[in-house]
Amino acid sequence: MSTKFTEQSRIFRDFRSIPYSDYYYLIRFYEQNTEDIHYLPLNEGLIMMYYYANALFETQEHALFIDVARDILEQSIIHNIRYIDGEDVYMMVLYKKACAHLRLHENDTALHISTQLLRLDPERFEYQAL
Repeated sequence: MSTKFTEQSRIFRDFRSIPYSDYYYLIRFYEQNTEDIHYLPLNEGLIMMYYYANALFETQEHALFIDVARDILEQSIIHNIRYIDGEDVYMMVLYKKACAHLRLHENDTALHISTQLLRLDPERFEYQAL
């Protein structure tokens, strides 16, 4: 299932106007508006959380990323949301979660997640490299 929108909230439109490569601004915006984001429709909140998590990962905030990634994975499974902006949410977040555990020297957890990724898609080179 992909996310589709009819009318977007102001906070979501503001978030979408931020360049996704401006990681620190994304993080600051999300953290300043966390309370309001909690009350957004699921699709908007999940998209914002996804890009927030990506920004955390790219800025080396791996411990915080892992917590947010767990929530994203849980919500994507519960609500059957597979794609955000054409990207496979589940596989991308799971891959980055494995990388984050590896960078935090949590090798057993990284190995476990890597094994799951290989079972889901054994042809992907990135998963084999992990």
